[in-house]
This record gives sequence, C-alpha cells and structure tokens, in this order.
Amino acid sequence: MTMLKADFRQHPYLSDLMISTEGEVYSKRLKRLRKISTGTHKSNAGYKFISAEGQKHRVHTLVLETFVSEKPEGNEALHLNGDRGDNRLENLRWGTHKENMNQMKEHGTHKTHKGEAHGMAKLTEDDVRYIRKHYRPGVNRHDPGNSKELAERFNLTRHTVWLISNNQSWTHID
Repeated sequence: MTMLKADFRQHPYLSDLMISTEGEVYSKRLKRLRKISTGTHKSNAGYKFISAEGQKHRVHTLVLETFVSEKPEGNEALHLNGDRGDNRLENLRWGTHKENMNQMKEHGTHKTHKGEAHGMAKLTEDDVRYIRKHYRPGVNRHDPGNSKELAERFNLTRHTVWLISNNQSWTHID
C-alpha cells in the first residue's frame, strides 16, 4: 500500500471508510482512495460526495464526524473559506444554520432568489414601483383607499398591496 501524507481515521459508523484530514476518502474494501471527480461526484451546489452503503454522503460531513464529533442536533457543516469543494478539516466546523447563512453572505456564496428571480413571483420590479407610486391609503376601514383596485389589477390581496406599499415586502426595491 502507498504511504498517505494525511492523517487517516476510520469513520465512526461507516467502518469501510477511512477519512483524511485533507478531505480524502479511502475504501478499505476497494483498497484505494476513492476519486472525487468534479463531474459525477459533485452535487449541483458544489458539495463533494461519495456513495457508501447504498447512500450518498457529503465528504465535509464525513470529515467532521470522523475528526470532531457526531453532528450536533440543529447544526450543519460550515466551510470557513466559503469553498464548498474544500473539505480539509482546517476549513470545516459544525455551526447553526443561521451561522452558515451569515458566513455564506460574508463569502458571497449565498444565493438568494429575491423579487423577479424567485420562482413564485407574481410581480416584476416595475409592478412594485407602480404599486408604491399609486397606492393611496384609506381613511378608515370603510374607505380602503385604492388597495382593492391595485389588488385586482395585479391579482393580489389587499394586505399584500399594503405590505408592498409600506416596504414590508419587496424590501430590496427602492
């Protein structure tokens, strides 16, 4: 067997696998390093994975489970440098979903689908600007202003018109 440069340990519950601090996966059964090819073993989101015991396993999770601990409840793997393909132990830690989202925003790797880019959007940014420009609030509950007309025009509820007009929705639009 070839000498390996990284520290390898047996995975705690996938006993056929040896995991390295460099994010490499060794199969005792195959007696070789499994190749993590960028085509067939990389998810659409850029996470490297392997198949073992009939399931897909993300490499970053295997590394943390092997060298740090079992995944704490409510935690997920964080890539400290923002590179989802970098599964070295020094680049990983467990953290909350909120920590992960904040870190992704800092790295610029968080993809948000706001406004028109969201698959369920009914409005365009121009529609939102039109609603904000033309909205007239009502005086009381018997005079709803023009929210009913705007709601009908854009196939929305009056409440949604109010949210848009008061910058409670579509907040990224001026």
